[in-house]
Amino acid sequence: MNEEQLVAFGGAIKALGDGRIEGYLVKFTDASRPDLVGDFFNAQTDFDLEPGDTSRVYYNHGLDPVLKRRKLTKGTMRVDDVGVWIEAQLTMRDDYERAIYAMAEAGKLGWSSGTLPNLVEYEPVGKSRYIKSWPLGKDASLTPTPAAGLIATAVQPLKTWAEATKDMGVTPAVKAIDLAERLDLLRNAVDRKFNSGSEPDINRERVYAYAEYTYEDYVIVRTGAARFRIPYTIDTTAGTVSLGDPSPVEMNWVAAKGMLAMSTGQPAYIQAGGGKAIAPGADRSSAAHANAAAKLALEITIMEVEV
Repeated sequence: MNEEQLVAFGGAIKALGDGRIEGYLVKFTDASRPDLVGDFFNAQTDFDLEPGDTSRVYYNHGLDPVLKRRKLTKGTMRVDDVGVWIEAQLTMRDDYERAIYAMAEAGKLGWSSGTLPNLVEYEPVGKSRYIKSWPLGKDASLTPTPAAGLIATAVQPLKTWAEATKDMGVTPAVKAIDLAERLDLLRNAVDRKFNSGSEPDINRERVYAYAEYTYEDYVIVRTGAARFRIPYTIDTTAGTVSLGDPSPVEMNWVAAKGMLAMSTGQPAYIQAGGGKAIAPGADRSSAAHANAAAKLALEITIMEVEV
């Protein structure tokens, strides 16, 4: 954390759906409506902006103990009569980013800009202080809204803001699930997708599909002698699984050099080429198996399929 950095509140964040956010990064006031310490921006402030300029977007100026200085996205800025407007698209790559967007939808986040003190210039106007220079582009943050609400401008050192927010619970509340829960969700999703159809012909043996090997972002489903690679995503908050389109695969076992056997004598499996298995099979779902090194690696080749 750069304790010398200065930060200033802007306006509330507007959530538009599908991860899109916008709002005023900086809001203009005047000498008659400064912030609590007497500072204000106006349309003549030098923000060092050109049309179409962007800024990195962070969560709470990089103060969050989990997200730290993760670059969430870039926002495009423009100046109008009200202030500096910014628009951005969150990718919502994981549960933390989805939780941040949920906070924005709930009206719990506001925009805040950060800049270095040596680049800031002030000019006295009566009993107030006009902020003549406030370069933007390095830090546009999504910050938790203070209990008293957002205060226009409110320039303060980052160190002061860090102290004020340390007990505000700024880390997004994310529901974590363990390995067993993840596997149960996946198995149930596969069963619903492939095994919940009409009753089979009594003269034919029914072939069931099941999750044979589970990886971090896809699952190998076996039905009879056929195997399919199916990508998936898990919404841990809702406890739901979304399965993608299946692709037929062929599997071959190849020697994995430099791998150690498990003390139990049962190997966990990894995909050849660096894939990391969450669980080696439907009947080997313990965390010990999932994290153990392997003697063998599973080589998966997506087959060409004629449509």
